[in-house]
Amino acid sequence: MTGRWPLREPDTDPLNTSTHYTKTHAEEHEMADHTTNWPPPRKRLTPQEQARVTAKYKTMYADGTSIRRIAAMSGRSYGFVHRCLADADVMFRSRGGKAR
Repeated sequence: MTGRWPLREPDTDPLNTSTHYTKTHAEEHEMADHTTNWPPPRKRLTPQEQARVTAKYKTMYADGTSIRRIAAMSGRSYGFVHRCLADADVMFRSRGGKAR
């Protein structure tokens, strides 16, 4: 049996944030906004690249983009984006979604 769990097609949401379906790193990088000129994924960033990327993440987050969406667009992990924002002293939004 091949494929990832659950074995079903992803929904119409391009980032597929509404299901447990996970994209591979290559699939996420294909979705990346190439006009932003992101550094290649899994590459150690120079201090200048780190500062530029962090400033872009900070702007996107302030404009309302979620950390998961920023991570998918840039081809980086959620933890990397979160750490960059934390290092930039960003005030994080509260968690979204319905109260159960």
